Amino acid sequence: ARVLGQFLSEMSGIEELQGVVVLATTNRLDLLDPSLLATGRFDLVLELPLPDRRAREQIFRIALRRKELAGDVDLAALAARTEGASGGDIAFVCRRASMEALRLKIEGTDAGEAEATLTLRAAHFETALQELVRRGAGAGRLESC
Repeated sequence: ARVLGQFLSEMSGIEELQGVVVLATTNRLDLLDPSLLATGRFDLVLELPLPDRRAREQIFRIALRRKELAGDVDLAALAARTEGASGGDIAFVCRRASMEALRLKIEGTDAGEAEATLTLRAAHFETALQELVRRGAGAGRLESC
């Protein structure tokens, strides 16, 4: 309550300034106190929807464009399994899968350990998806992958 009160107080003083723009972002608009959206505070509220299946697949492709993928990695299937995930959630899955592949390579327990390059396999993504769910998956949008 104190933080909200202080923020509203600071916002009130901005009205007198010329050329000052206040930009705010959140991934949980539903949790904002209504007083933050009162007339005169923010002139525009732009709400971006979560990516659809096709957009999620494109996000996977972009995030993994410089990665070596094994034949068992199906980006369309990953996109289908991440319904309700944000772009940030998908980027997390890609980073986490990479870290899992690296960890297994260092330990020497990866099935493809003889390869010179680091190859991401479906099992690495499985671990990453489980971690995403454990972490709350973007405010609980994903229940299980």
